[in-house]
Amino acid sequence: MRFTLAIAAALVPALLAAATSPLKPGEYELTTQFSVPGRPKMPEQTDRHCYTAAQLEELAKVMGGGRGTNQSCKVVDSKTTGSKLTFTTECVRPSGPPVTMVGDVTFTSSESYHAIMTMKAAVDGNGSSPRVAGTFDITGKRIGECKAGR
Repeated sequence: MRFTLAIAAALVPALLAAATSPLKPGEYELTTQFSVPGRPKMPEQTDRHCYTAAQLEELAKVMGGGRGTNQSCKVVDSKTTGSKLTFTTECVRPSGPPVTMVGDVTFTSSESYHAIMTMKAAVDGNGSSPRVAGTFDITGKRIGECKAGR
């Protein structure tokens, strides 16, 4: 479970990437709910993240980069159409099967977004039997300017 939440925290920034992001730079409050098929939903978690203008220009890379986790991730597909961003990220971990993250982000305004990210892991470790490992439902809302040091 900690691995899953670490991935979510690391990937949320990457969900926002786009060639030209419609989001304004600043500090965002992120509310995330994680669910696994066949199990009760986890309690919502709230976090904050400061998005710089540079990060917003490479939002898929930032959100799907797996920052802060012990793995190597790359964005294999990213597309922005109107107010929607879709992307696919593949992550290789030193132990355990590879993980694929598929993200669907809707920018609801210049200061908010809603994202659904589905995480899939290979059951057998070689990618031939993928299964849904969980879904992240994320809402982001700008709450102001970034604080110094963030």
